[in-house]
Amino acid sequence: QTENYGLELTADYTPCSGLHLDANYAYLYSTRLLEGAPKHKLHVGARYDYRQFGIVTAVQYVAGLHPSTDTADGKQNFVLWNATLTYRPLAWLTVFAQGENLLAQRYETVSGFPMPRATFQGGLRISIQ
Repeated sequence: QTENYGLELTADYTPCSGLHLDANYAYLYSTRLLEGAPKHKLHVGARYDYRQFGIVTAVQYVAGLHPSTDTADGKQNFVLWNATLTYRPLAWLTVFAQGENLLAQRYETVSGFPMPRATFQGGLRISIQ
């Protein structure tokens, strides 16, 4: 029999026009080792929009994640940082550049499947209404 207990806290704040801050924390206690479920997870993010420009950035801290139920794999702790820049020249067109895992952390959420290190992408979003 497995028993899980947890706690989750979330906060959102908009201190001024164009700036939005958010954070959440989750804690998980389990009587059994759980694959891919971290004991602690903290996310802190910000979004700022100015005219047709925007930036979104977030940092996530993960601690006590077991990529498998095999205790030999051990626990993983890591920090992820993601960011996206946007430019909207027209109401229906957005140009973006995005980076994920900018700190190039080595980690696995499932044993044997390493997550990519720093990745970058860019593109266009077209909104048709």
